Amino acid sequence: MTTREFFKHWLALTLGLGGVLAGYNAITLGWGGVLLGLGLALIFALVWVLLERRAYTRPTRPLAYEALLLPVINTRFEFPVREIDTWATLGAVLIVTVSNTTWSEPLSRLQLLYMGCLLAAAVLLRLVEGKHTRLNILPTGVEVQALFYTLTIPWSAVERIEQRKYRWILSYQSCEMKASPLVTAWLKFKGFDRRLFLNKFALDYPKSNLARAIYQRGEAKIKHFTTEKG
Repeated sequence: MTTREFFKHWLALTLGLGGVLAGYNAITLGWGGVLLGLGLALIFALVWVLLERRAYTRPTRPLAYEALLLPVINTRFEFPVREIDTWATLGAVLIVTVSNTTWSEPLSRLQLLYMGCLLAAAVLLRLVEGKHTRLNILPTGVEVQALFYTLTIPWSAVERIEQRKYRWILSYQSCEMKASPLVTAWLKFKGFDRRLFLNKFALDYPKSNLARAIYQRGEAKIKHFTTEKG
């Protein structure tokens, strides 16, 4: 993770979390709650990104395809979203919000309603994303089809696939983006012009059909790296 990526990630996380916490605390504390929410978000985001950066700086070692346990049978080449960590996070937020609600206080119930609306919107967005997002492994490369954009990554641009903690990341030199200028700018800000998180489409990548598909369509030329000790 470069310094630029570090600050971009910190900014995005601070703005997103800060908006939620500022609104939540403003209901009971007014402008003081806004400042409190932004301050908490700033600190939490910094700690989170520092931990992420630590994971990205760990040394890696090559991982042989034999270690991926890849029987070349009944391989699929289209993969829907299989992400579960977002659902776990949303569930945890709901539990914490409900447990902190004082039912006898109207403002506390209003905070619960506020968070309930945000969580409902987040669930709706995830459901729409899951319905319209597909990862396709083509003979020519990798393609991500989503509701508002399409990413095409030729095999010649792929550099490696590496494990960082529980994430498996496809790194590439360039890709073709078909999207509106605003969506394109957002994708680049999030780093999707250089990497793609494969665990979004496979819960256990090394043993998944996705790994088999990449093995076949990539003609076993894609190098894999892991931070795990051999």
